[in-house]
Amino acid sequence: AYEIKECDWSSDVCSSDLALIRIVAGRVSQEVSGFGADTGWSSDFEKMKRLIGKYYVDAGLKSELWGTSLDKDGNLVGSEKKKEYFEELIVQEITEAQEKAREFLTTNQGLVRFLAAQLVKKQSLTGEEFEMLKKYYLGKPLTATESEVMKSRFNGAKSKSAPRGARSEEHTSE
Repeated sequence: AYEIKECDWSSDVCSSDLALIRIVAGRVSQEVSGFGADTGWSSDFEKMKRLIGKYYVDAGLKSELWGTSLDKDGNLVGSEKKKEYFEELIVQEITEAQEKAREFLTTNQGLVRFLAAQLVKKQSLTGEEFEMLKKYYLGKPLTATESEVMKSRFNGAKSKSAPRGARSEEHTSE
C-alpha cells in the first residue's frame, strides 16, 4: 500500500508528488464519498499545473521541455509539440496523484472519517491539530500540551462517528 510520508505541508519541503497528492486528496475524498467536483477543483488544478511546471520546466527535470518557460499564468511557452507534451505530462502526473490519494484514503477510511467528524464539529482545524488528532487516532503518545488540547478543544476526541479500530475510550486523555 502507498504510504504518505511525513511532510511539512506549509512549505516546499515536500517532493512534488507528495504535494500533488495533498492537493488532489480533497477532490478524491469527495469522489470516494460519492460527491461531485466542487468549484475548488479549478483552483486546485491550477495549483497542480504550476507545481508540475515548476518541477519539470523551471527546474529542467524533463529534457523534452528544455528551452521552454512558463508564462505568468503557468502556461508553457514553446512549440506546439512541447505544449502538447506538457499537457500530457500534467494529465499523467495528476492521474498518478489521484490513484495514490485514492489508495491512501480507501485503506485509511477510519482515520479519514475520524478526522472528518472532528472537522465537522469544530468547523476548522489547524495543521497542528490535524497532526495531533492523527497521532491520537493511531494510538501514538501525545505530549502533555497535546493532551491538554485534546481535553479542552476536542473533549478527548470522543466521537460517535469514530469507527471501530479508533482509539478506545480507555486511551483517551480524560
